[in-house]
Amino acid sequence: MNYLTVLILNGIFLSITTIASSQNYTYRGPVSTSLGSNSTTDDSPWAVFSNFSISCFSKQNSIGISCERRYNIEELNTRTLVGNFRTKYGQISASILQDGPGYNLFGKYNLAYSRLFGSKLAVGLQYNYLTHQIEGSELSKSAYSSVGFTYASSSSLTIGILIQNPELAKIKYGNSQFNIPSLFNIGIKWQAIEIFNLRAEVENSLHQHSIYKVGFETEFVKTLEVRLGINTSPQPYSIGAGYAYKKIHLAVSINLHSQLGVTSSGAISYLI
Repeated sequence: MNYLTVLILNGIFLSITTIASSQNYTYRGPVSTSLGSNSTTDDSPWAVFSNFSISCFSKQNSIGISCERRYNIEELNTRTLVGNFRTKYGQISASILQDGPGYNLFGKYNLAYSRLFGSKLAVGLQYNYLTHQIEGSELSKSAYSSVGFTYASSSSLTIGILIQNPELAKIKYGNSQFNIPSLFNIGIKWQAIEIFNLRAEVENSLHQHSIYKVGFETEFVKTLEVRLGINTSPQPYSIGAGYAYKKIHLAVSINLHSQLGVTSSGAISYLI
């Protein structure tokens, strides 16, 4: 094998590694994102991307769409469709996520079932299916599970736990395998007063350092909420807002990366 061949092979491997690592495996939605990525106590329709079990405490069905652009780069564009539906047997949540352009299309498809045990504890199980089509390459795919727990200890205190990918599944590109994030998140939400709540969370990963998160949400008027967050990840600062008009809810968020710049997202949901 000559020197030129080695350079070409190394270039191909690095390109695949970069593409594989750029996918949005841990998308959480605009509400969680604006709260410093506090995900275990996010009770919005986008809880299906985090602690889906919390949706058991919602009294209404919902559907929604969202879009996120990371670092203001067109190719790093995430689109989602979500739905949450109550049945007499429990809560069904589902989502479709697509990330990237057609020549580098990443997909994530989630289906979750949750139910209440008593009036305070909700437990859920989720199946996650991943696909990644890189132009000129075979379709890469994988699957993993997630488990969620929510305990509403009182009207003012909620505790959430999310375990993602406990089986340590990986996704394969050719002869190379890449880790899918394996996470353990635990968080709390304290409703200090009717118009203000505080959230805190710790995220532990097998492959990265722990991340600590704090978020604040306040209601200026009955239909307008403002959210602020901070965490110890490379995207430490976030801000967002939510607006409700009858059954229509809007949410926007902005995250600031210490080096790469701004990530913005927006969403609209409808209560059925």
